Amino acid sequence: VRLALEHSPAWKAWADADGKLFDQQTFADFLDDRYLDVIDPAPAVLIDIARTFQAKTNVTFESAFREGSGDVTLKFVEDTKAKAGQTGDLEIPSRIQLALRPYVGGPIYSIWASFRYRLTGGNVVLGFRLERPENILEAAFADIVTEIRDGRTDKKDGTETRVHDGIGQVPIFAGKPSA
Repeated sequence: VRLALEHSPAWKAWADADGKLFDQQTFADFLDDRYLDVIDPAPAVLIDIARTFQAKTNVTFESAFREGSGDVTLKFVEDTKAKAGQTGDLEIPSRIQLALRPYVGGPIYSIWASFRYRLTGGNVVLGFRLERPENILEAAFADIVTEIRDGRTDKKDGTETRVHDGIGQVPIFAGKPSA
């Protein structure tokens, strides 16, 4: 017996963008297209952050010389300050929580992503890095195999009520989330 599972469009979209950095407009457009997958922060807040993100880097260079020993001490400090929102009052998240269905027809899982940004050549680039997506894929596969073997499901009356995080089960949805 061979089980061939197909990744959902949502999983493919996030996996394809995983680890890449995008200009602000491209990243905001991506989030706008995938906002139904975002749990925390609120999707509208995350999109606003992407659209209004600003960052500034200050560099301090210090050197000291000891005449007696001839030792030279060099210190290079780079400090990046980031803000978002029309008035700069939105908190930049360090992590984003997503609700993704790894396989078509399978359960939805909660997965975290680290929010990333860089200043390159005077421009800001934004992105994310999924945290241990392989654990979610393994759990999703195991859950589907168990469901097939045991004939059980986490659906009641056609409404999905539970979300898996790859470790345990966490109730998140009180309705049927989109694919």
